[in-house]
Amino acid sequence: MQFKFRKKETKSVITSSSSNIGFADAFFGNDTMRTYLSQFTQGYALSPFVFRCACLRAASVASVQPRLLDVDDNEISDQNHPLYKLLRRPSKGRSWHDLAYDMEHDMAINGNAYVQSIRGLSKPIELWNLNPNNVQPMQSNDNYEPVKYWIYNAGNRILNIQPEDLIHIHLKPKPGEVVGMSPLEAASASIRAQTSSRDWNNSLMDHAGRPSCAVSVPETMNEDVFQKFKNRLSSGYGGKENAGKMMVLDGGKTITNLGFNALEMDFNSGMVLMAREISIAMAVPPELVGDSANKTYANAQEANKEFTQHTVVPELDTLFNALTINLCPYWTDVARISYDKSDVAELRGNMPEIVAALNSVNFMTTNEKRAQMGYDSIGEEGDTILVPAGNIPLSEAATPVNDINDPGDNE
Repeated sequence: MQFKFRKKETKSVITSSSSNIGFADAFFGNDTMRTYLSQFTQGYALSPFVFRCACLRAASVASVQPRLLDVDDNEISDQNHPLYKLLRRPSKGRSWHDLAYDMEHDMAINGNAYVQSIRGLSKPIELWNLNPNNVQPMQSNDNYEPVKYWIYNAGNRILNIQPEDLIHIHLKPKPGEVVGMSPLEAASASIRAQTSSRDWNNSLMDHAGRPSCAVSVPETMNEDVFQKFKNRLSSGYGGKENAGKMMVLDGGKTITNLGFNALEMDFNSGMVLMAREISIAMAVPPELVGDSANKTYANAQEANKEFTQHTVVPELDTLFNALTINLCPYWTDVARISYDKSDVAELRGNMPEIVAALNSVNFMTTNEKRAQMGYDSIGEEGDTILVPAGNIPLSEAATPVNDINDPGDNE
């Protein structure tokens, strides 16, 4: 335990502080997480909820593979297509998973993702993720073409990148800006409060769980006696190594608590509330990032569906739309870059339930049912609709009664 002391004219008062009040203000300053560096160091690196939300979003998006579609919306099957090769190996030593993972990570933390397209003689040959901390726009004050060029700090040199060579994916910008607003800006108050609360609790534990207190002395002490008494309290009873020691005071001295303990502060409830606010800002259901209060099996299933439908799918649509706009014009046989929703686990649903539902359908052919399951056609015999009456062809089930031979006619 550490003690702070102050003197009064009539009596001496010795105060101790274990809450470390003002740490968050000193650490964060006036920065409300507007820069990528502050978002990473003060949000992503300090808050386990921000870290988990960003990693969960990035892993979910990166697990889906790109598909090339032609003008008729049919998938291009040639895996040796130059654009397929570019997406599979966007740059030296990196895969599609690495590219998509970093893009979504930056979107979750900063609200912006930057990918530089390196062109060969005429077409892109490499795609590089750029650190948002090193990218700055040179604005033109033209609302139709707001960026003249992008300034990128490449470490040993400064590059001016033309807008057509930079894929910029972003959230809604603030008025007058061209870069997207970070989700951590919306959650900055909760992140700061959570960090401050955690530091307060750690400081309280370092001081044996004792809150701030004041020691009152009935008479004025001279400077020498005051310092000796202060040092004796600090060395004999301060810090976690002195936890459990009995304090004996003489001369009418009294101790008054000045702070609150964790129970009085309702520490746990506050941490849960702030974690939920952070999760909401980052578009991740709290149940998926450690909110044990609502973490039942049924809730977890619904949370996964909610996360997939309202976060993962929109992020995939945004990512692939940006890649389509910036890359497809270089290959006229490719209309767009997309993905197969069956690659997203939560969109496939429960397989036994899907099979049972398809088997109960009487208005689809066998080939149509197989297509829904992702299987190939079995030929013309699979184009017939079967009905429940013994699963006979629909044409036979609809045959008029007069056209059916009477068994007596054969006698």
